[in-house]
Amino acid sequence: MRLLRSGTREFERFLTSLLERRHSSGGGVDAAVAAIIAKVRRRGDRALIELTARFDGVTLTAGKLRVKPAEMEAALADLDRGSRRALELAARRIAAFHRRTLDKSFSYRDLSGMRLGQIVRPLERVGIYVPGGLGAYPSSVLMNAIPARVAGVPEIVMVSPPSRSGDNPECASAEITT
Repeated sequence: MRLLRSGTREFERFLTSLLERRHSSGGGVDAAVAAIIAKVRRRGDRALIELTARFDGVTLTAGKLRVKPAEMEAALADLDRGSRRALELAARRIAAFHRRTLDKSFSYRDLSGMRLGQIVRPLERVGIYVPGGLGAYPSSVLMNAIPARVAGVPEIVMVSPPSRSGDNPECASAEITT
């Protein structure tokens, strides 16, 4: 582990090198991402399957792109009791917090008789991303899906990159507990 102290020359050199690296690769990254998005728009799932093999080293089929409800239910059933209770407790606590943050619709008439107010409605659909690999944590599912559920969003679509080590049952189970 490398320790750096702010205000030292070593820190200044390190920070400068980070910033230079970020700026020097920016355009290339943007172009690569744009090319990937164009391929997926043009070729759909076929491109997604090819890119997954290339970048993640995982071979998928069209049937494996979407996790079926029965697979999520099976993951929840296979989860050990302690993990399930922990997920359910976390889900309740996260929901309780986010219920307190909801904006409410309101309407009133001002002194001149004008009707003023706001209407608060949830989005029809949201997408959430859950990192894969070593960063595939069920908390990522809970902290993204529950606020949308509390807000009343009827459809939540979760995406996560596949892992060479297989599916993450805790993440699939967390989606069900929301």
